[in-house]
Amino acid sequence: MSDPRDELERRRRELSASKRELLARRLRGDRLPAAAATAAPAGIPRRAPGTSPPLSLPQQRLWFLDQLAPGDSTYNEPAAVRLSGPLDEAALRASLDALVARHEILRTRFVITGDEPRQEIAPPAALPLAIVDVAGDPLPHLLADAARPFDLARGPLIRATLYRLGRDEAVLLLAMHHIVCDGWSMAVLLRELGELYAAAHERREPRLPPLAIQYGDVAAWQRRPEADAELAPQLAYWDRQLAGTLPSLSLPFGRPPPRTPSGRGGTLSLAMPDAVRRAALALARAHEATLFMTISAAFAALLQRYTGAGDLLLATPSANRNRVELEALVGFFVNTLVLRVDASNDPPFAELLARVKATCVGAFSHEEVPFDRLVERHRPERDHRPPLAQIELAQQPPLPASLTVGALRMAPLGVPRTRAKFDQEWHFWETAAGLDWLVVYDGDLFDPEALTRMFGHLETLLVSACAEPTRRLSELALLTAAERHRLVVALNDSAAPHPHHRTVSALIADQAARTPDAIAVSDAGRALSYRALGALVTDRARRLVAAGVGRDRLVALLATRDIDFLVHVLAVLEAGGAYLPLDPRHPPARLAQVLEQSRVPVVVCADALRATAEAALAA
Repeated sequence: MSDPRDELERRRRELSASKRELLARRLRGDRLPAAAATAAPAGIPRRAPGTSPPLSLPQQRLWFLDQLAPGDSTYNEPAAVRLSGPLDEAALRASLDALVARHEILRTRFVITGDEPRQEIAPPAALPLAIVDVAGDPLPHLLADAARPFDLARGPLIRATLYRLGRDEAVLLLAMHHIVCDGWSMAVLLRELGELYAAAHERREPRLPPLAIQYGDVAAWQRRPEADAELAPQLAYWDRQLAGTLPSLSLPFGRPPPRTPSGRGGTLSLAMPDAVRRAALALARAHEATLFMTISAAFAALLQRYTGAGDLLLATPSANRNRVELEALVGFFVNTLVLRVDASNDPPFAELLARVKATCVGAFSHEEVPFDRLVERHRPERDHRPPLAQIELAQQPPLPASLTVGALRMAPLGVPRTRAKFDQEWHFWETAAGLDWLVVYDGDLFDPEALTRMFGHLETLLVSACAEPTRRLSELALLTAAERHRLVVALNDSAAPHPHHRTVSALIADQAARTPDAIAVSDAGRALSYRALGALVTDRARRLVAAGVGRDRLVALLATRDIDFLVHVLAVLEAGGAYLPLDPRHPPARLAQVLEQSRVPVVVCADALRATAEAALAA
């Protein structure tokens, strides 16, 4: 296997100088300053006025999924702001209207013109603001509102609701369809909403630079005739990455997919302490990697320990904004990348981290090929499971900082999604307290208790890897302290009073008297109650006694390990003798040698093994 560091350096050399810088900043988690987003179009021109742009490459997949399941809310994206203090409602309405006027994509619907879907952009208009008075926790209302479906052909694909919680407390919810926004867009919207509200409240012009281009311009540029040829080198990279048989992940604690998925999902909010975050960052710096790479390596190591598989596929979102003029745009740019991780041959964790680092650099430097194109090329068959990868791992940027306008404080508020796009989605953020995690999962496949245990294993393994990165994956700690205590101490506390004066046969007879109809023993073919077991043992013990078995007499048992073998053992003991087990798989000469040396007077065997016994006795 080639050194991952050599492969990493080769891929870096293939990039232009500008892309190398963008990649370095992206892997560090840097965000370009807002001012940089007003730079020259860098080759993306404005489209002709009044033209309807085509769907962008990312939009094409979401539109197709909506055609398959109209009204599905899986791809709804909520953004919420907590408003504390006196609210200028007129300024809020004006800021929402200005936001929609600034970004064409928020006024867009999707119609079929001829045989092709296209974006139809409406002129600027007021965005309706619904106002709802709420008593108590607003989260159930936010979740219900965020889950209401959108009609892509009718629009609008954004709605605003103000939930009043009291005199000076409210929550503003902006619900949108993913086809017009992504996670990066949410941060842009909330930041600009704050400035537009402040400008309206203070009766001044907003301090927002004009946008160089609109999202429709990007879509038209992506669909120009020469675009496919420009993507060819990136497509060739993915063909190499996804060559051969692709693995499908099957976790030991997951249920098989149902014939008809219910769509029910769930979420878990979990946290790792700051000591874990700092240890992971220190390990990342020591290996010139990022926090995401380190967490990805730990996650891959966990999956390898669960499944034993050395070929693993993880999905991760890419912002896919590799041009400065895209930084300030609202729209659907995000792409799903597939990380094919080589965890074979039980490598040291540091070696796995180097492999993951090379994989991440390669994937993010070829991020423009749409995920659906990879699906069509490498997994054309359709089933109920997510294609290519079943688990998504994503590092999310921190929520925008809160803003104070006069006496009003505007603070972003997270609204979890309740429907998973993958079997499992693991999202994490850096915070002052450590790492916050949100797990969104398919409720048909997983229980929250199992995923909580999985999270504990991930934290334990990550701590172990950070402490000793030269240890192999099989040597890293996995069980939490509570699980280890339960398995090693609690479940092994088997001390109990034992009636040493009672024989095994007598103890079984006592149990038969207490629970005669309870199952005493079973194998793959049948089961016996205590009553039936006792009757068989007594009958065969009498036959053994008649054959001369008693105290200090040895009986050879030639039998397979099934219920009959156990019955024979108990019968010998009840008759007062001792048993010598013989393995019917041994050759007759070996069995004859054992019989000769032990001088066993009685051999017991099943009818099916009579020929084996006779051959051994004749040898």
